[in-house]
Amino acid sequence: MQRLKEGDLVKFNTLKTFASSGLCIARAAPDNHIKVSQKINLDAYPSYNDFSGPTFILGPEVMATVVSYVGRPWKIKKSDEFEEYDVYEVLVNDSICQIFSGNLISIEEQE
Repeated sequence: MQRLKEGDLVKFNTLKTFASSGLCIARAAPDNHIKVSQKINLDAYPSYNDFSGPTFILGPEVMATVVSYVGRPWKIKKSDEFEEYDVYEVLVNDSICQIFSGNLISIEEQE
């Protein structure tokens, strides 16, 4: 997966709540939706208190705009193998939330 950039349009992979290594990257919600938060604590992840702020329920057909690349949790190795842990800030339904790239699908990749 290539790094997303500001202004890219994305949809959400709502069927993936765990990364390939087994760490939680999103919380499951009913009807194949996921629950994401306003902020992911990059200093603490993975821990018991990784997600904070208001939560948002997102479905697979919801579109969002990438606002910025936030970074990768400092406990996660900086190699291409772990790109699914890169965190992006996205604008969805007039709200900003942070989400792991493992849950983002570029609209360009779908075409």
